[in-house]
Amino acid sequence: MATDVRDCSITFDTAERVYKVVLDPETLSVDEIATANARTAERKERLARAKPYAEFVAEWSQKRPHPQALKFFGSWPDAKPNREVIRI
Repeated sequence: MATDVRDCSITFDTAERVYKVVLDPETLSVDEIATANARTAERKERLARAKPYAEFVAEWSQKRPHPQALKFFGSWPDAKPNREVIRI
């Protein structure tokens, strides 16, 4: 991850916020203990937000795309085309 930050593949902020890798801002070396603690904390937060699969599916099944999106992409939930697509 430090190499990715050095090579500008990702930002310092992305390493910390997305990947939970704690880097020394001056040397860009990985703080192994702080990284392990950050990842453990993230796992705990994810588990706190988690819900049983059946509950997730019931909630997800109630969601619908915005009507403006359906105007372009088809019907819901069967995804039937609502217009002819012309291919060039």
